Amino acid sequence: MHPAIFEILPENQIPAIAFENSRELKAALEFQIAHMLVYETEKLWQVLYRLDVSEKKLRELLQKNPETVWPQGITELILEREEERQKWREVYKADSGSKPAVENQPK
Repeated sequence: MHPAIFEILPENQIPAIAFENSRELKAALEFQIAHMLVYETEKLWQVLYRLDVSEKKLRELLQKNPETVWPQGITELILEREEERQKWREVYKADSGSKPAVENQPK
């Protein structure tokens, strides 16, 4: 998990992080995002930026949906981005044994 997710969850919810795909994590994120949308909006936008959540997808979510579904939608975007990040880690981990191209090798 990206460290910025820890900024969304309160300390008493952090053990739920161990279950990355659990309903508890999703529910905790949705609850905190709903809170942040009302009381800590700027911090939420900063965290979403640090998590590299697609601005296009976020803008589309906010424009096309009522406020009542924003927390669920933002949670889905965060979890989707985390899945993408994990897939890329696996790709780079699998490629780590290959030699870099000649032009990229240190001199």
